[in-house]
Amino acid sequence: MSYRLSTYYLSKISTYVPIALACNFLFYVTVYFISRLQFDAGKFFIGLAAFYSQIIATIGLMFMFGGAIKSIAVIYVVSAGAITVQLLFSGLFVNFHSVTKVLRWMRWLNPIYYSFSALGQNEMNNVTLKCDPQTQCFSTGHQALESYSLHNLNVWENILILLSIALAMYICGFVLLYRRTTPKYLYI
Repeated sequence: MSYRLSTYYLSKISTYVPIALACNFLFYVTVYFISRLQFDAGKFFIGLAAFYSQIIATIGLMFMFGGAIKSIAVIYVVSAGAITVQLLFSGLFVNFHSVTKVLRWMRWLNPIYYSFSALGQNEMNNVTLKCDPQTQCFSTGHQALESYSLHNLNVWENILILLSIALAMYICGFVLLYRRTTPKYLYI
């Protein structure tokens, strides 16, 4: 007895995603409190929603690579490169104003940008920062978000776009897997 490809694909998603979310919950709780982020239940759960959305999107990216590439060794190399590029253009390491105009569009397709923006806004909105008068710093959290160009969308818009990108990656992964596993003689 054989199963349809869609059944196989949905079963893989329904087993990987809950396990990944459950395993990363302890990581999120630990990092949240060790980092001394704001002790507010609303901010904690909104941050958890953004974090979970990023995990779902990353799993979608890996499913997409898995559907396109046969060799696991090649998937490791390609996925490491893709995540490195995403991190570079997320706004964490390089400010968008210093990126050449030819490459600025990459942030709009970058899931890490949306999760970084959502998490940054969740923590920094409506925050007043203490500044030493002799140093240059941001006096409000909103100024810091503007400086890093993370203020364009609100938290929930970022999460919604992140989940939309994830859905697109899951669909793309299924189509790629379908094309790779369908016998070629049916196309004649």
